[in-house]
Amino acid sequence: MNHAINYNWNFKPHFSEEFLGQKITGELIDIPHSVKELPFNYFNIKDYEMISIYQKEIDFSFSDDELIYVTFEGVMVSCKVYLNDTLVGENYGGYNAFSIDLTPYYKKGQTNLLSVIVNSNEQKDIPPFGKVIDYLLYGGIYREVYVDILPKINIKDLMVEGNMYGQLRVRTNINNHNLDEYEISYKLKYQDEIVLEFKKETALLQNAFLWDNKKPNLYTLVATLSSKYGTHVKEATFGFRTATFTKDGFYLNGKHLKLLGLNRHQSYAYVGYAMPKSMQEEDARILKEELGVNYVRCSHYPMSKHFLNACDKYGLILLEEIPGWQFVSDEEIWRNRHLKNVEDMITFNFNHPSIVVWGVRINEGRDDHELYTKANEIAKRLDPNRATGGVRNFKNSELLEDVYTYNDFYHCGNNHGLDKPKKVCKNAPYLVTENNGHMFPTKPFDQEDRMIEHTLRHAKVIDAMYQDKRICGESGWCMNDYNTHKEFGSGDMICYHGVNDMFRNPKYAASIFASQQDDFPVLKVLSIITQGEKNAAMQGATLVATNADYIEFYKNDKLINKFYANKNDFPYMPHPPIVINDYVGSGIIDSKVFSEKDAIKLTAAVNHALVYGMDKLKIKHYLLMAKVMMKYKMNMNELLTHLMTYATNWGDMCNTYEVKAYKNDKLVGNEKFGPSVEYKLVCENELTLNHLDTYDVKQIHVKAIDQNDQLLRFCFEPLNIEVEGDIKLLGPSIVNLHAGQTGLYIRSLKKGSGKVIITSRFNKLIINININ
Repeated sequence: MNHAINYNWNFKPHFSEEFLGQKITGELIDIPHSVKELPFNYFNIKDYEMISIYQKEIDFSFSDDELIYVTFEGVMVSCKVYLNDTLVGENYGGYNAFSIDLTPYYKKGQTNLLSVIVNSNEQKDIPPFGKVIDYLLYGGIYREVYVDILPKINIKDLMVEGNMYGQLRVRTNINNHNLDEYEISYKLKYQDEIVLEFKKETALLQNAFLWDNKKPNLYTLVATLSSKYGTHVKEATFGFRTATFTKDGFYLNGKHLKLLGLNRHQSYAYVGYAMPKSMQEEDARILKEELGVNYVRCSHYPMSKHFLNACDKYGLILLEEIPGWQFVSDEEIWRNRHLKNVEDMITFNFNHPSIVVWGVRINEGRDDHELYTKANEIAKRLDPNRATGGVRNFKNSELLEDVYTYNDFYHCGNNHGLDKPKKVCKNAPYLVTENNGHMFPTKPFDQEDRMIEHTLRHAKVIDAMYQDKRICGESGWCMNDYNTHKEFGSGDMICYHGVNDMFRNPKYAASIFASQQDDFPVLKVLSIITQGEKNAAMQGATLVATNADYIEFYKNDKLINKFYANKNDFPYMPHPPIVINDYVGSGIIDSKVFSEKDAIKLTAAVNHALVYGMDKLKIKHYLLMAKVMMKYKMNMNELLTHLMTYATNWGDMCNTYEVKAYKNDKLVGNEKFGPSVEYKLVCENELTLNHLDTYDVKQIHVKAIDQNDQLLRFCFEPLNIEVEGDIKLLGPSIVNLHAGQTGLYIRSLKKGSGKVIITSRFNKLIINININ
């Protein structure tokens, strides 16, 4: 029986030997927990580097035929576990779960004291450490803890795989130290209905519903072990699917599929890694339902089981990899821990159909024949049917894995989106695992042109990936901004590489990923269409990310033109961006001042100036204006005054604009723009939290918008946050909007209700919180 023990731990941020064996009086905390709540930016990592102690009293009853285990899903960076005053286990590395048998040390009929000494200092003998790395490993017991009461003979690991033909293979690792007899049987369930029963470790399910990225059908295998010590039931959720990497691309269940995705770090503002199930699941939902991708690289470590379960549910395809970042040690203890990470990663995460590649190399590390030969041998022994990969950032690396996984930073804005695979690695399946990122970091409050350039760079890579059939897919760097060491990022402890900010609010580039799918409509105009934001007050071409067939562009409620996808610059991606390059429409023609022929030419000249700048006018444009002035007896001032009436509002009242998107000639979205004359703060009105095996957290997305629902991108207003009732605010009570938006984390304290009150210059918001 499984018992969660996540509530009411005592915590001290320092450790002394005298604490062992006696109850400490510290801060009362719940798990997941970070040893130190941090500012959003500009902090010292030494603030969370410490040796701390967590304590909890446990009192369980169990028979002489049973065992008691404690399992920690994640403790960063290393820890020693004591029961009463006895050391019962140790763990080195914070990303894989570990279990400890407490039975020999447990005092029955008494309250036992569980103490965890957590060392959250960076330790050079534990991967990924050795040198500075481009992310943070926040200390603490940051994933859940639970106790299992098990019969003496029990199922340790239940590893299940099913292929596209309905063939099922089961491996059960049994805890049976006394080698007593036992029996084991299996039931296969689909949507709570038993569809197959068997006793061997192989079986065949006729007409199995397959798992794929569109219909992620999941099955549950129930294994029942019976012995003289009792019955042990263990379940595993999995899917029937066959994933194959070839030199001609990636195939899922025999169908060719391009993998389009992003990298993900599991970190959050203020609390680092310490987020419960709902927030882990929320990242998977955002990736699928907001960013529209079908693939995720778990960079650079194994992710929470809750995130992986959600990826199974949503049909997201994963590359899961071991902890590492560039540094490969020659020290035996470090290397052995790397190999253990490979074994633990595969054993603990084997059943997830979403995982199609095991990353067994150190990210961007040097070649190491001996180490990676052993790593691949472990992977193939444990999982002979899944591909292995190893992420590199250099060409012609020794390939011991199945897939050449490569960080391709070839694109610099004015060249091809990706390097040619044949220049990087010959004759092997090929997957691009990073691109862009540090090549063009972009903050959500950057000038519009930089935000657009960031978007276009991702678009170029996506287009190049679809062009080359050998490239199985690409994962852009990265999903969200994240805290990092001071040696990286922008010097404020943040890497601004995400297509979302740290609160999962989208930047412009997010829309170019979202618009490549057809499951939900996307329309995002990548501009506030305000000429003063642009150099020389020239609007430039307006980029629109959409999966619609075409858009209509209106100025002052008058249709200017229809625009279609830019297939010239992006011929291969499913939905190229649309470019608005006409701001005049038929206005000059309709004025009847010029002949239709002259008006058409003048319209082209005006649009050319608006898109490319006055200094980019060509000789033919100047000759045209000279001819027009002579023909219509105008001076230059008169001509320009007339033309600017239809081109710009410089020195005049502002224009209003509207973009409407159509799919199959049906309106699927619209956006309006104009001078912001009304301002308000908006967010969710009501939230529900579930206070179950641990506390729950939900993010409140707060935005400042105008009367057209357009984000006020240059708004950095302070917000005052108050909470009432059975909830707690994670992070500071006074925060600023970041480029018009931010995020608040609200956690449950117990079942009940609460309120969040947000006060700003614009208005006051009250959010009602229900806690089940």
